[in-house]
Amino acid sequence: MNKPEQNSCQYWKNQAINSIKGGVVDKRSLKFILENPNYERVPCFSFSEFVRSKKYLGIGEDVYEVIKKEGDILWKGILEGKYTEGVCLWGIGSGKSFLSSIISLLFLQRLLCLREPHKEFGLANDKPLAVVNMGTTATQAKNVVFAGIKKMIEEGAYFQQFDPEILQTEIRFKKKNITLYCGNSQETMPIGMNVICSVLDEAAWYLDNENKSVAENIYNTIKNRITSRFGDKGFIFIISAPRYIDDFITRKFKQAQEVNYIYATGYKTWEVKDSDKMSTETFNFNVTEDEIWKVPKDFEKVAQASPEKFMRDFGARPSFVLEAFDRDSEVIDREVNENREEPIIKGATISEWSKGKGFKDWFKGDNRIRNIHIDLALKKDSCGLTMACLGDDVDTKEGRFASVYVDLMLKIDAPPDGEISFEEVRQVIYRLQERGFSIGKVTYDGWQSTDSIQILKGKGIKAEILSVDRTLEPYDTLKSLLHSSRLDYYRYEPLTKEYKRLELIKGKKVDHPLGGSKDVSDSLAGVVASLTSGEQKGFYQYLNKVYQESSGAKMPDRPESNAAGFKERYKNQLRDAL
Repeated sequence: MNKPEQNSCQYWKNQAINSIKGGVVDKRSLKFILENPNYERVPCFSFSEFVRSKKYLGIGEDVYEVIKKEGDILWKGILEGKYTEGVCLWGIGSGKSFLSSIISLLFLQRLLCLREPHKEFGLANDKPLAVVNMGTTATQAKNVVFAGIKKMIEEGAYFQQFDPEILQTEIRFKKKNITLYCGNSQETMPIGMNVICSVLDEAAWYLDNENKSVAENIYNTIKNRITSRFGDKGFIFIISAPRYIDDFITRKFKQAQEVNYIYATGYKTWEVKDSDKMSTETFNFNVTEDEIWKVPKDFEKVAQASPEKFMRDFGARPSFVLEAFDRDSEVIDREVNENREEPIIKGATISEWSKGKGFKDWFKGDNRIRNIHIDLALKKDSCGLTMACLGDDVDTKEGRFASVYVDLMLKIDAPPDGEISFEEVRQVIYRLQERGFSIGKVTYDGWQSTDSIQILKGKGIKAEILSVDRTLEPYDTLKSLLHSSRLDYYRYEPLTKEYKRLELIKGKKVDHPLGGSKDVSDSLAGVVASLTSGEQKGFYQYLNKVYQESSGAKMPDRPESNAAGFKERYKNQLRDAL
């Protein structure tokens, strides 16, 4: 701590006397005043005192005991320089926004107690010192985060003595050049500001117009501002209910277990609320076969209405996805043909597959025509390839329909520090032909595929673009096949993992969560779409009509259930008929 300047001893003696007259009589406060000439007033050392004492907020009776306890631990750690970050992974309605608001006000109060706040941190007094509270949107930031802080400042005599200028999204303390700012996730306002403390409220839900998470970018921007100006004297507080597993706050919570500068807590909503404010009756909520929560009856209806959302929003347990594409995604496990063997040798790479290696000896073609769909990743770091054909017809509740038989699924990863070679991907197709597989058509998702399509056409292989992102039809068809037991496939973990985490974005698009992938899922949906398209169905109907007109009889039963196969099998009859 700084020692008093010799020429200001009398000043600080008078300050001590004034503090005693004002009711501050504890030794710690007197010692602080005498030893810290850079302070004009004694800052509050206790979270509980700050909310309880009428000198400050005087709202202690309205604050949950758990919040007081956590606030005391956190604020003490901040004052001691132990914590520079905080993470609250709490359920909705638990009071995490209130906790963060009080921490912001404590920082504000401490700055206001300084004699010359900017000089304390070696900064010019040309820009305000900023305490920033960020919300998911401008409306949420203003009406939820900022509204509570604004009310406490307006009603608190302590802050009113500094004549704050209260605006719609700012509260300015002009004499000290300190501003409390309300921001949102779609702004870049932290750039250029002297941010000493910032709260990211509901950080798991910071999304851009494409529904992608931008929380990490915002965090990095603000963290860099704090560190560059205040070193380890600043603080960033990340609070949110989880969005899905591996979202930003869930990853920060896991990181906190490995470092000591982040204070992290996780609570279910009913674990924070005072028990006398909830029903004493409970119900059992089954999380897994081995985990059962005892939950107050107050939450029973919302738990019954949507168990997954209840577990995520109130239980602070992240789900696999935000809005699942397939709400019964476990179907991908149930429908696996466990009698089938994976055709690739474990650990094989694209280099081996392109040379005809890495496949098991029994993996050979037959007389059925196969289609292939290839999903090329934007960054050339991964690729999905699936080969399949139409299988035998299957009886369903709605009638008799063709099934799809999946021969091969490949998740192709780029080599370390390298990219996937499109030529090697094409070589895989040639090697499959050498194994006796008749390739009817190869489709690509469109990204960087023009060259490959031209080359394949030059080798006599029909190739074209087929996007699985423009409409939901490819994925809806895949889901329909799965739920009607018309997809025959072997167990392949990359597919299982991807399918369970597929998200439905705004009801229009299937995507993967942040940090996830859908290369194999895309390639499977693509090949399913190409096999079951109206073009092939229409061809069979046309072929059957021509055959009937020329021979007076129906075409034989479809052993391959494949339009391309029938074209080959009955080409003589078709030629004669035409």
